[in-house]
Amino acid sequence: MTDAELKAWWPDLGAVVAELRQGDQPDVADLLLDAVRAGSTSGEILDNMGVLLREHRPLRSTLSAPAMAAWDAVMRESWIIVQISPVFMAPMQIIP
Repeated sequence: MTDAELKAWWPDLGAVVAELRQGDQPDVADLLLDAVRAGSTSGEILDNMGVLLREHRPLRSTLSAPAMAAWDAVMRESWIIVQISPVFMAPMQIIP
């Protein structure tokens, strides 16, 4: 996945990756892209993002306000709890 594909697929994460690349953190941007590539399910991808962003939390303060907001949005998405109804096997319900 390229940076452009990431930005089209997950705009918030794309904004974070782009700003990290423009700054002096291209290695962290690569880690985030690698985490997307390594995940085989959306749950794995969200978990990977949450772990990486928590590990590199001090970098958030070096970003612009829009990129900080995008970082926060990705963090919120990584904390989503997904529940499947055991009775009806209904579609997933996302609880913020």
